[in-house]
Amino acid sequence: MEVRIVPGRGRGLFALRDLSGGHIVLRESPLLVYGEAEATGPFCAHCIRCVSSSSPACESCSKARFCDERCRAAAIASSHTPWMCSALQDVARAGIGHEAETQARFLLAAVSLAARNAEVFQRLLLLDGQASVFANDPRPAGVAELVLAVLRTHCFELAKGLSLELFLDLLAKDKINAFGLMAPSSGTAQRKVRAYALYAQASMLNHDCLPNACRFEYLDKPGASNTDIYIRLLHDVPQGSEICVSYFPVNWNYKERRERLVEDYGFECNCERCRVEQTWSDGDGEGDEEEAMEHDQTDGDGVDEEEEMDKDGDGDFPHAMFFVKYLCPEESCGGTMAPLPGNANLMECNVCGRLRSEQEFIDDLEQHGTARHSD
Repeated sequence: MEVRIVPGRGRGLFALRDLSGGHIVLRESPLLVYGEAEATGPFCAHCIRCVSSSSPACESCSKARFCDERCRAAAIASSHTPWMCSALQDVARAGIGHEAETQARFLLAAVSLAARNAEVFQRLLLLDGQASVFANDPRPAGVAELVLAVLRTHCFELAKGLSLELFLDLLAKDKINAFGLMAPSSGTAQRKVRAYALYAQASMLNHDCLPNACRFEYLDKPGASNTDIYIRLLHDVPQGSEICVSYFPVNWNYKERRERLVEDYGFECNCERCRVEQTWSDGDGEGDEEEAMEHDQTDGDGVDEEEEMDKDGDGDFPHAMFFVKYLCPEESCGGTMAPLPGNANLMECNVCGRLRSEQEFIDDLEQHGTARHSD
């Protein structure tokens, strides 16, 4: 891929050659990882893997847990130093609320990064995001002031040279670029964010409500690099096309998508899908999408379903086939299906991990169509 400037969208990543579905276009290690303030279930404060309640804990705070003594020793020297431990406790005691505490955790992690790896911290500063995004929101400034005060108490030397302006710029970069690292799906339990991470290249991926790629992460896999992010193509992408992901589950309705994009990213989407859905009578697209998908899947006997969906303007929802093929069929999952690398006939969900063969997909289509016509 190469980086290009996209009018109205900033930087974007574009394919330098024709690429096949399932191709991993990016695997990247994070610049910075920090824990979510209210993450459920014990996980290692150093490597973010799931741990048992009997795993080694921090001797000072007893809240941070680690996979083993090796992880604890590594954390004490990097991500959970004695001053960081004390600062995190002060922030938690301040009672500033979940969102603000998570922002404070990010600022402390960024300061820790600057202290131990100035080069990586400079790369963090190059990410998009400026303090102006908070022009009408005084809350981030309050978080920044609290963290500055905590640092002056526990690590005065580190606090030198830090400023409210720098912290607001950092918070803006976090707001725009952070990826939520999700705990693996387990049965019917709702998937929760375990930590957040910022990546230099993945941060340049723009949003599309009908993406051609999705991200995978494998937090609990053994070995190193478990916080790496993988960007995998859903289908073939021709040379010169922009590689885009969805910033949230693809089955969100128009109202949900619009509100999240405006609130968190500061823009309104005008993609083809949004232009279709904003005309729907109920104003938010809720409920109509499923009905339109069913209608478009089964109309037109004797016509290949995917070919039918590729025609502009067919049916109430011309993009229905995207959801039939790429939305995970597991109820309440909301994940995205992408071909396995090197095996276009087998799709994997990036949330629950379900595998589905191309033949199973075809059988499901035929069964669904037969049932609908018999009705």
